[in-house]
Parts: sequence; C-alpha cells; structure tokens
Amino acid sequence: ALDAGQTVLLTLTAEGKADCADATDQMNIIVEAAVIANAGVDATICQNSSHTVSGANVINGTGSYLWTHNGKGTFSGNTSLTPKYTPAVVDAGQTVLLTLTAEGKADCADATDQMKINVETAVIANAGVDAIICQNSSHTVSGDSVTNGTGSYLWTHNGKGTLTGNTTLTPKYTPTALDAGQTVLLTLTAEGKADCTDATDQMNINVEAAVIANAGVDAAICQNNSFTVSGATIDNSNGIFKWTHNGQGSLTESNTLFPTYTPGAQDAGQTVMLTLTAEGKSNCSIATDNLNIRIDKQISGSAGPNDVICGNTYLLSGTGNGGMGIWSQANGSGEATFSPRDNMDTPKVTVSEPGVYTFKWMMSNGECKDESSVTIHFKEIPNAAIEAEANACGLEQVISAFPKNASGNWQIVSGSEGSSLDNNNEKHNNKIRVKETGVYELSWIANMQGCIDTTFKKITFNSIPIADAGSSQEVFYTNQTVLEATLRNNETGRWEIAKGYGLFDDKHSPNSKVTQMQTGENIFDWVISNDWCESKSSVYITLSDAQIPNIITPNGDSKNDHFIIKDIENLGPIKLVIFNRWGNTAYESIDYKNNWDGRDMNNTELTEDTYYYYLQFANKKMIKGYVLIQR
Repeated sequence: ALDAGQTVLLTLTAEGKADCADATDQMNIIVEAAVIANAGVDATICQNSSHTVSGANVINGTGSYLWTHNGKGTFSGNTSLTPKYTPAVVDAGQTVLLTLTAEGKADCADATDQMKINVETAVIANAGVDAIICQNSSHTVSGDSVTNGTGSYLWTHNGKGTLTGNTTLTPKYTPTALDAGQTVLLTLTAEGKADCTDATDQMNINVEAAVIANAGVDAAICQNNSFTVSGATIDNSNGIFKWTHNGQGSLTESNTLFPTYTPGAQDAGQTVMLTLTAEGKSNCSIATDNLNIRIDKQISGSAGPNDVICGNTYLLSGTGNGGMGIWSQANGSGEATFSPRDNMDTPKVTVSEPGVYTFKWMMSNGECKDESSVTIHFKEIPNAAIEAEANACGLEQVISAFPKNASGNWQIVSGSEGSSLDNNNEKHNNKIRVKETGVYELSWIANMQGCIDTTFKKITFNSIPIADAGSSQEVFYTNQTVLEATLRNNETGRWEIAKGYGLFDDKHSPNSKVTQMQTGENIFDWVISNDWCESKSSVYITLSDAQIPNIITPNGDSKNDHFIIKDIENLGPIKLVIFNRWGNTAYESIDYKNNWDGRDMNNTELTEDTYYYYLQFANKKMIKGYVLIQR
C-alpha cells in the first residue's frame, strides 16, 4: 500500500565472466493507487418527494462514475456525484439501494459503494363526514382517521364557538349564537413522517339557528271583552307551530300568529296563559313562549241622585260592587275640589262658584270600567253682611246691607223703644234713628233664590262732647301765649294746627303754652273725645310784628320825642344799637326801655340825619332798619 502512487525502480545486475564487470539495467514500475468510491450517507424521504445525493466522492478514479438502483423510481444525473432519485408509488415503505461504481486507473479494479434511501409512505388525513347541528347543541367528530401519520393531530375551526379535544380524533365543537345560520369549517391536520408534508382534511358543520318563539306581551282585559294577540313572532322555525291555553274560554285563529281568546265566565278574576309552540329546523328542539292574559271581573256603580243645595259644598255618595272609584268634574262654570281625596266613595266636593255641575263617578277593576254621573245645582248663599260703625256718635247711624243682589229685611232686635228706620225694612241702604244713647242690635235677613243667610250687628250710640277752644287772641311779637280751652271730666283733648304754625308745651292740656307761631293768623283746633266721639273748636291767634318808628322828633314837645317800640313790656329783653351813616356806633342798650331820644352815649344830641339800627329780641330774632332824627 505504501507503493501506491509511487514509481518503483527495478535494477538488473548481471555478473560478467572472467574479469568482465557486472552489467546492470533498470526498469520503472508505476504503482497506481486503487480507486475508492463513497456513495454518501443514507437518507429517508417521503414517497412524494425526491432525493439528491450529497456527500458522495471518488478517490483515485478515472472520473468515470455510474449510479444504479434497485427501486421502481427514476434516476437522473446517474453519471455524476449528485444524482437525483424520484421514487415511484410502489417504493413507498421500501428501502431503495443506490450503488456508485467508480472506474479504477490502469489495471485497478472498479470500486463500488452503496447508500440506502428509506421511502416513507405519505400521511393521509380523513376529517370525517359533514354534520348539521342546532346552535344550542354541540357536535363530536366521528368517522375520521389518519394513516401513516406520526400520531400528532391538530383540529382548527373558523367559527365563533369552542373546540375541545382538538389534538384527538374525537374533538367536540360547541357553537355560539354568532354561528347560527353559518357553516363552520373544521380542519384536521395530521403530521407526516420524516419529510412527508402534513396532510389536511376538512368537514363542514352547518349550524342551524335555534327556533325562537315570542308569544307577545302580557295583557289584561275585562271579562266581557276578547283579546287578539299582536306582536307574536317566530324565527328559524320549520313553519309548524300551534297555540294552546289553560282557560275556560275559546281560542280562534289558533293556526295564525294573531289568535283571539274569548274568556269564559269562570275566567273572571283569573289569569289565562296562552302558549305558543314552534318546531325548530333540523335537529333543533321546539321552542315555547307564554303570554298571560289577566281577566278582570266586570263591575257596576252609581253616582247617586241629582240634587239642589244652598252653598258650595256637597257630600257625594258613590256606590259599586267592587273595584275602586274616582270622582271627577264633568262640567260646571267653576272649579271643583274633592276632600279629603277624590278616590273615595263619599268625598266632600266644594265648588268655586255657584251653578250647575255634573260629577262623574268612574269605577274600575283593572281593565273593567263603569261610569255614572250626578248633577248638583249649587245655589249661592247670599252671605249677609251689615256695614255700619260699631260706635255711633249721636242718635243716628247710616247702615248698609249686603249683598246687593239679594233681597232682604231689616229688624231692630234690641235697644230702647222709639228707634226707627228712615226707609222701609227692605231697603239695603238705610238709617237708624234712636231716642237715647245705648246699645242697639240690628239683623239683616238676606234671601237669594230661596237661600237665606242672617247676620247681626250691634251699634253703640254715644253722646257727642262739646268742644270750646277759648277766645281768640292778638299777640305782638312775643311769639308765645297761653291757650284757654275747656276740658270736662271723662274727656281727653289734643291741640292740632289747622293753619300757621306753633309748638305746644303740652298738646293734651287745655291751657298749653304755644310758641314759635308764624306772623299773621294761626288757627289751632281743640279736639276732645269721650272715648268714641270727638268734636272740635278753633281758636284764632294773630301774631303781629313789632311796631318800630322810622322817625323821631326829639324837640321837647313830648310828641314823638323817643324811639318807641309798641308793647315792649311783653317782648322781653331787647338789645338796640344805633349807627350813623359811616357805620360808627352812636347809641347802644342791651335792655332797651323805650328811652332813646336821639342822643349818643355821652348824652350829646345827634345831628339831624338818617341813622341805622338793629334790634335783637329775646328769641334771637333780629330786625334792621333806619330812623330819621328831625328836630
């Protein structure tokens, strides 16, 4: 083996005769290496796939190769190191032997090598037969199978429901309401052996919508009425349905969705149940729904007899044989109110104005109604009233009776004899005259359309006091005086200003001092009262301004020799200041006594001229003026 690939030199040495030298010769032997073939590693493929050899090689070959096989498939590229074998169907489950033959160099023998291809059978999936189910049921797959698989399965679906056992051959699909009316596709995927692709198969589940029965809404009727169903519906049915009931009446049109139930006598006060039964499609179960009809018992009532009353309130009287009743106003010119409430048999009704009213008495027992009415004529009660002063001054009093639209009659119920009315007793406006003071009682009996009302009035006739405010006075600038009114026992008095102005020391004293009167005429009223009656008398107080001269003639003839202010003794202290035409003080006295005779403070005669003065009285009032000295 070590010579492989080498050239071996053979040398021939021949011994010569005698002393002939040996002779030599050589030859070369080229030792070729034996060819080595490697067919590559074994492989496993699926029957529906191919295998291209890889990893095959030849060493020391001439470069000529040939592949052969013992299978039933086809070979391509069999003179290369990467041939491709495609199995036939009959190769499935067999081992195909591929043989590589490589030609050796020189006289080296050919070399061979083999590889095995295990051909696996393709997996076959069978999802089973299609199914039809109802939306409210479920379906477990049966009849499905997998051949030549690894034993690993997976089920999937395109529905809205749930799939359990999805890695087994018996999965269970449960639909939801969203699947109703749809076809749900279940897909079985089986894993293939080796490199065999997965196999899939599908089955369809038609999900029928569950039948839905709706009998409509419950109702209530009166026993003498019938009830026709409305609003009943059936969805997803095979078209077969029926109505039944548990009552004592009869049901017509029961093969339609609007049957009519007529109660029997024994149904009164009971609840009758109508049942709608509808068949579902395919294997969907039936659906039922109930409608309850309350059968109310018929009633009757009476609002009572018609009536005529005086006033605005009447006690109603409603009757009935069961159920509940309520009063209401049917007509009338005013508004009616019921107390304590309108849903009682005998409420009190009050109207806002007189007139003819009709009241409705509505009895009800569920859906059963009964109505009756009563008419009441409310006549107005005249509401007699006397308008007069409770205390009269003097021996007569004006009286008035109301209402004016009612006839009536006056009566003097009590009091001293000799009293009388000016007009006849039926006159609304009248005057009562009495002979002496005291308490008298009158009555007025009013009549309006036969409705009578009587009212009474007590009148106290009081004597009128005589007021005397005293004598009128004239006051000269003192602006105060004492009044001289008269006040008797059991009398009170007060002074009031009727004209002018004044302040009273005590306005309730008949001899009050009054000050701050205005110049001119002041009129004061002396008002006296003996509790109820008053009278007054007026006194006139005339306030005159001070009388001040504007010229004096101090010439010693005893005529107008002095500056004389009239009634100065009643004016209180008076300040007098005399100024010349240049504003200089010529004479001053703080308590002037009518003694200035035209001299200055030094007893010097002032020259004839015009002089100016101001007077300040005790009430702080000032008067300014001028005086002429003329001798």
